[in-house]
Amino acid sequence: MHSSGTGAPLASFDIFDTVLARAVTSPDAVHLLVGNRLVSAGVIDAPASDYASARVAAERRAGAIADGRPVTIEQIFSAFVGPLGSQPDVLARAQAEEIAVEHELLRPVPGAANRIAEARRAGSVAFVSDMHLPAVELEKMLRRYELMVDEDLLVVSCEAGFSKSNEGALFALLASRDEIDPARTTHYGNHEWSDVKMARKHGFAAEHLDAANPNRYEDILEQHARSTGGLTSLLAGAAREARLTQLATTPGQSSNHATHIQTVAADVAGPVLLAFTLWALRRCREENISRVYFLTRDGELPLEIAQLLPESISSGMELAMLEVGRAAISVPSIAAGDFDRWYESGTASGSFLVQHADELDAAALLKRVGLDGTEHLELVARHVNISDGPFSEDELAQWVRTCASGEIRDAIIAESHRRLPVVLDYLQQSGVASGDRVAMIDVGWTGQHSAMLSALTEMAGGQSPLHLHIGRRGHRALLHDADIEHWLFDESTGSLPIANPVALFETFCVSLNESVIGYERHGDRVRAVRRDGHHDEALRAWGVPLMRQSILKTVELARLDGSLAPLDVDLTSVSKELLRAFWDRPTVPEAQAWGAFPFEQDQVGNAVRTLAVRYDANHLRARQAGEFYGLDWKAGSIAISSPAVRVALQAAEQIRSRIRD
Repeated sequence: MHSSGTGAPLASFDIFDTVLARAVTSPDAVHLLVGNRLVSAGVIDAPASDYASARVAAERRAGAIADGRPVTIEQIFSAFVGPLGSQPDVLARAQAEEIAVEHELLRPVPGAANRIAEARRAGSVAFVSDMHLPAVELEKMLRRYELMVDEDLLVVSCEAGFSKSNEGALFALLASRDEIDPARTTHYGNHEWSDVKMARKHGFAAEHLDAANPNRYEDILEQHARSTGGLTSLLAGAAREARLTQLATTPGQSSNHATHIQTVAADVAGPVLLAFTLWALRRCREENISRVYFLTRDGELPLEIAQLLPESISSGMELAMLEVGRAAISVPSIAAGDFDRWYESGTASGSFLVQHADELDAAALLKRVGLDGTEHLELVARHVNISDGPFSEDELAQWVRTCASGEIRDAIIAESHRRLPVVLDYLQQSGVASGDRVAMIDVGWTGQHSAMLSALTEMAGGQSPLHLHIGRRGHRALLHDADIEHWLFDESTGSLPIANPVALFETFCVSLNESVIGYERHGDRVRAVRRDGHHDEALRAWGVPLMRQSILKTVELARLDGSLAPLDVDLTSVSKELLRAFWDRPTVPEAQAWGAFPFEQDQVGNAVRTLAVRYDANHLRARQAGEFYGLDWKAGSIAISSPAVRVALQAAEQIRSRIRD
């Protein structure tokens, strides 16, 4: 192959991470995946990590033998020592498997095809690479995606005998060719030294295209490759491709805002929520549970993730959505359990009956106990004043006391029994109470919602479900016994991985579908009733559709092949590290984009505020006094504050973090 030689401008492209990108972000990760393939096929009986180490050592040894000149894949495999080196048939199989895996992992970098096509219209195109694979293999890779045509030039270091990285010797070789004029050539590449400085050293123009270089989140995933058998390497590659893929954005949304939503969603939320879903489905397999329910609304995204996974992961399981909401089942659960436990649990500080009582109208609290009908208002008014706004502190205390006894208690219990039958019918209709034990997947937190569901499922004739949650906040006693397991953390037995994980995960899992507030009969069927829209337009304007697309794109692109990497490894450690990197150490643009999220703080959507707020002197004084200001994302708020306030509060947060850790 050759360039046109017409004197037209030439564009040369580094192949890897400029034109093609692997499904992993480190070349060394390829060796681990190859090792997994060889182990899976029974070719070697050593751990895949041992094979990967031997492969790296062989390349280093081959380079030394070649005195630093580029080496071919044949030279690398001839430099293997130890047991593998004494088995020519095994080495041949390993070499062939590496080439096959390289082909399998490669995909075009988003936008590369358009850039190459534009360059070809303007002149000639060349592809260059510092690579141990032969040109014939690289040509196959490029032609598979229609990135290369017959007129293009392809130069590979291991065949040319010179590399870009070694003083730009490969560029010097190109400059010596009659058909190439460095002054009319622009080289595009992702490596600042090899592709930019070395190209310019030899008279070429150069453009640094580093978008496909791993970012800090992908580096974290790659650093856990050995401990996860290469699975996090595959997640890093999927996240990179997802963040580079052009997705639909909300009209009027700034590109900078959208970029930071897409990046964090693809690189943090995607891998973490995938890790949670894999854990939950694994626990279902271990418990021989075949019917798996994901709860509205926080479980909707994990269900979509589960439905994108290879069939082998959920084989034998029926995955379904269970339309439930605390507002729909809280009052009916009284009749399925014990009023006193329900009351004591619900009226504990910050719990479901009194949460945000200082911000909500008194009528909103009456709804929580089922006394929202006109027939109840006169009854309630005999005991406590129902104002247009929130209860005063004294009125709230009086209201809480009133609910515990007398005619108000009797009215609550009566309302519970009135609402109970339709809830039980819905659970029976959905299959929850079919007799076999089921699993219910949700974000979690205090566990009271799961306790309500356990009580109702048992009354409907089913077994107590296995509840699988991301984590647990608080130490409250449950209103009914429930079997709950926590994936990432359990505050009752250890510290939290990040401050206020509720805000973070409910942001990641937010749904544009409204909450279930009750049930009604339609013929012989029961249907869920959802609340009227509250702040859906605000969520759309912020970018929730883009966030969900980005999360699901990471899952869709992840190569979850058990022969490449194990799918049952523990991903909690890397998940915590990813969450801390974003939530505790956001960049200013990330804080600006994600801090604007309209976060719904209460169970019916009446208390909505942004995740972060620009701190001022009042916040600083409150912090110095040790007061909790009530805002959800401290690091994000600090990042968007003025430099003076930011420096003071960052120092305070570092001290608090050290104490917490």
